[in-house]
Amino acid sequence: MRTRFLRHALLSSLILSGLAGCADRPASGDAAAPKSRAKTLAVTAPAIPVSESIDPSISNCNVTPPNTPVTTALLTSGTPCQPTLVAPFDLDNLQHGFDYYSWLTFIALNAPSEGVAPAPGPDADTQWQQWREVSDLMLPGGAQPGPWDAPRVVPDACKGIPLVVTETPAGRNSQPYQNRRVCAGNTNCIPICPIQAKYDPSVTLNMALDTGNVTLMTQTVASEIIVDANNQVSQINYIQYADNLGPATAKGAVSAKRYVLAAHAVETPKLCLMSKNNGLTEKGVANSSGLMGQNLMDHPLYLAWAQAAEPVFGFRGPLATSGIESMRDGDFRKDRAAFRIEIGNEGWNFAIGDPWTTTLDFINGWNNSQLNPKPPASTAPQALWGTDLVAALNDGFSRQFRLGFLVEQSPETSNYVTVSTTEFDHLGLPRPEIVYDLSDYTKAGFVAAKKTADAIFEMMGATQFTTEPDASDPAAFEVEIDGKTQRLKFFGAGHIVGTYRMGTTSTNSVVDADQRSWDHKNLFLVGSGNFPTVATANPTLTIAALALKAAQTLLDDLG
Repeated sequence: MRTRFLRHALLSSLILSGLAGCADRPASGDAAAPKSRAKTLAVTAPAIPVSESIDPSISNCNVTPPNTPVTTALLTSGTPCQPTLVAPFDLDNLQHGFDYYSWLTFIALNAPSEGVAPAPGPDADTQWQQWREVSDLMLPGGAQPGPWDAPRVVPDACKGIPLVVTETPAGRNSQPYQNRRVCAGNTNCIPICPIQAKYDPSVTLNMALDTGNVTLMTQTVASEIIVDANNQVSQINYIQYADNLGPATAKGAVSAKRYVLAAHAVETPKLCLMSKNNGLTEKGVANSSGLMGQNLMDHPLYLAWAQAAEPVFGFRGPLATSGIESMRDGDFRKDRAAFRIEIGNEGWNFAIGDPWTTTLDFINGWNNSQLNPKPPASTAPQALWGTDLVAALNDGFSRQFRLGFLVEQSPETSNYVTVSTTEFDHLGLPRPEIVYDLSDYTKAGFVAAKKTADAIFEMMGATQFTTEPDASDPAAFEVEIDGKTQRLKFFGAGHIVGTYRMGTTSTNSVVDADQRSWDHKNLFLVGSGNFPTVATANPTLTIAALALKAAQTLLDDLG
């Protein structure tokens, strides 16, 4: 995990001093770059003499003692000069000071790196060309980093693992589009955007209804797919109801040339499996392969959360704008599942339901968040109000962040959706019965995810608050980590895929590459259920691409 850092406090001392500003700026003139990369720099700048010293009277920027040479050591010391800000405290005054310090910063950044071969000279590395490992600088508890040339210490869990933070591509409105507003960064995109800036299916549905060619039947449930003697779908029966708990109020059927099922990876296989056609489709519609409903997958998610040593100011922007994608593939996949790491912008909202949980803790004297008090403190939780409450919440929320590891799940026929023989809804239709677990391969990915989260937090000097689940939690499972039994928990990502997989033959899949049923040529099954594997990426764009492919096939069929 590499990034470029200057020597201790170089940028902060120069740039932050620049924000404080000197009272005046040098007179205008042509600035020239340093003539060489010598140990003592000859500086040419507006109103700065071409010499090895600065007149302390210039810009009220006093060097102590006077006429101290402007050397690399001075510029990287954190205190190249002591600014004295005098009235008037106006914007122009501050800008003058900032300009002067910007020039000093430029000199410091381009000064030769000391103590690093080759010796200072035309070919020497500059300060900005030197990088330090994050693990060398961001130490647990905010400890002081070691000397510049100290040996690197890399946690075992990160050895050989490239952790590279990259931006996460996202389509967001930067200007009004399709009667939707500009994204306002509410960090509250799920289940629906509070200002309707985000796309959701109602956008396309409304556009379709506006054509006058679409009829929307509400409170109507498909109950059976009817297949004729030619093995073609002839109609789909439905049941209607008046309220969610009431009985059926009407029944009917729709018929067409082509039929498209888009009821997600749970309801689509349920409808197909319950359509027996008096024994004509004994195993269910579109199920000659016997794979309908099988290979149920999600992105089981390992969730870890911590407080950074310094504020990161979450609870703004979209839910995630960056992540670590470098763990999505590699030789390790022969032994364990891959994952991508999502860096959440919503604090601990996913993890514990903040900001509400912590707020209630500090108001009522509870400690569900572990922040009132923080471990290892053993004092009783406090009920705060006024400025004490505001200070506690500002400190707690501003440093919250979480990591979400979206783990690859292997397709297993032991994970499946079927039709319940004991549970029925208010219309008398059987409910889906779901059998789901994680394979050893996927659990091994969780072990790697936990080790990676622990190592990242340690390198950052962050305090981890991830909790171990109760043994009674149905999403909990036990694994061996470094010789010790530990209990982990998976969260659902809502990326349900795999139950009517796409493939190359009628024996290894349910649909072909166009999402057409192998068994019934006028039936299409679209949506996430046709994924043969889940990998690590979110499925939405792939679902859209496959839907467009199926739509083109339908158009070609119908001429």
